[in-house]
Amino acid sequence: MNRNVLFKFFDPVTLAGDQIRGECYLRITEEIPKAQIVLTFQTKMYSKIIEKRQIPYDQSNPQMIPEKLVEKTQRIQVTLDSPLRQPKQTQKKYELNGEIMYRVIRHYGTHESFVYTQELYTGQVKPGDYKFQFSIPTQYNMSSSFSYKSEDGLKQAKCGYKVTLRVDLPDEASTLMMESADVFINGRVISEGEQFRQCEGNIVQYLCLNRGTVELSLKLNKNNFIPGEQIQIILVHKDQLAEQKLD
Repeated sequence: MNRNVLFKFFDPVTLAGDQIRGECYLRITEEIPKAQIVLTFQTKMYSKIIEKRQIPYDQSNPQMIPEKLVEKTQRIQVTLDSPLRQPKQTQKKYELNGEIMYRVIRHYGTHESFVYTQELYTGQVKPGDYKFQFSIPTQYNMSSSFSYKSEDGLKQAKCGYKVTLRVDLPDEASTLMMESADVFINGRVISEGEQFRQCEGNIVQYLCLNRGTVELSLKLNKNNFIPGEQIQIILVHKDQLAEQKLD
């Protein structure tokens, strides 16, 4: 944490489409002839899935797989960092668990974009403490902030947002100072109405269905849920002989 930069947000959580309002405090310890102070708002979506496939392995012939590619711990440690920034040992392609060898396949998905950039100040800066107020627009359709990790650590996903204050030296094409802070967004609920899907088909013969028209319909009590909430599903199956309803 940079002690020369502090953020203060007026609201701990922002609703998608509303403004992120706050203040940033900056301490400059020496005079800067020309500086550019910029605030950016960035969104990052990240997912990682690690797949393990058991492969034949002969302990009497350990050279069949190069030693440098084998992870000899009980479970490979994984993080939500970018695959380019991870230590090399987490990128090994095989895992030896007792006498069983696994091939490890990693699937990554990343999406980063700068949504908003605001220039707070450009010019000479003298030593002292400065305060800048900011108001950052968000998009109406933004997803809620979340972070997920399965119990075995093999599946992870994150949707995060952050604000970054940067002090650039344009004459030197360099950055003197940079500090970021996470911000949290709640996605908007588009509607609370129930969901209903229906399809119909003409069956010639399939298992216990001889022929005729079959109709399937599926209904949910609403179209959005929060973690831990119970989902009510109603499935209706109709054919020419009977109607069955599952709740």
